[in-house]
Amino acid sequence: MEDQSKAIVEGKPLEYPEIVQDTVEVEFPEITDFVRNMKLKSGIFGFQKEDVYEKMQQLNKMYQSRAQQMRDQNRGQLKQMRKQQQEELEDMKARLAAERAEEQQKLAEEQQAMKEKFDAEQKEAYEKMQEQIAAARIEIRREMQAQMDEKTAQQKRELTMISEELERLNERFLLLKTRIVELAEQE
Repeated sequence: MEDQSKAIVEGKPLEYPEIVQDTVEVEFPEITDFVRNMKLKSGIFGFQKEDVYEKMQQLNKMYQSRAQQMRDQNRGQLKQMRKQQQEELEDMKARLAAERAEEQQKLAEEQQAMKEKFDAEQKEAYEKMQEQIAAARIEIRREMQAQMDEKTAQQKRELTMISEELERLNERFLLLKTRIVELAEQE
């Protein structure tokens, strides 16, 4: 008999649920009815142990069954909540992707606008540089022309001086020739 009571006691251990604050008290009518209508067999010194253990096991099974129902219900609710969270997550991801795509589109548009502005500024700067180069070329040509004019004038002066010198030399030569002819005639 002692072995049998140990076997009953050593049965499935009771599960202790986590204590959750602010929970609503729940009534289980089948358990309440069982406890009210429970009849324990009496013995010489009180109730029979085996009968008490049996009733406790029945009560434990009822609680375990109810706890399993509640766990199943909670798992279902948890599964539904996870599914809802997953849907919300997917929705958030989709919105984030849409926002990211929109931001990338805006960024691309801004980059295109900046590129166009940069290209326009670069073209304008190139045109200004070309104008400056053209003006510089004209100025260089003017300076070169002025230098050439000055050089030409210098050469003309030198040629004029050489020409004048040649004329003087020619006059002297003619004068000498005339004297030589005169001297030759005199002799």
